[in-house]
Amino acid sequence: MDKKEINAIMMKNFISMRKQLGLTQTEVAKVIGITFQQVQKYEKNENTIPTLNLWAILSYFKQRGIKDPLIRFLKGTPFAFDELDLQEISLQYQCINSKLDLLQNSIHNIQPK
Repeated sequence: MDKKEINAIMMKNFISMRKQLGLTQTEVAKVIGITFQQVQKYEKNENTIPTLNLWAILSYFKQRGIKDPLIRFLKGTPFAFDELDLQEISLQYQCINSKLDLLQNSIHNIQPK
C-alpha cells in the first residue's frame, strides 16, 4: 500500500465522520481557519492535512460526539489500531510506571554506610 492509497483511505474515513456529524466542508474549514476549497483538496486526496490541522479537526469531531476519531481516521490503513490495542498500551504503561516507582523508592531507601 503506497502513501497515496493510505491517504485515500484516511480521507474516506474523514469524510464519513464529517458527514456523520452533518458538517459541511465550510464548517470544518472554519474550525481551523482555512478555506473550504482546502478541505475539498484534502478530501479529494490532492493535498495532505498538516498534522496540527488534523489534530484540531479530530479534536473537534470528538467534541461533537465522534468516539475515538483517531482510531476511525486510521481504520483500514497499516497504522490502524483498536480499543484493545489502547487498553494493552495503557496496561503496559501502568506496569512500567509501577516498576519505576518501586525502583525509585528502593533507591531512596538505600542508606549510605
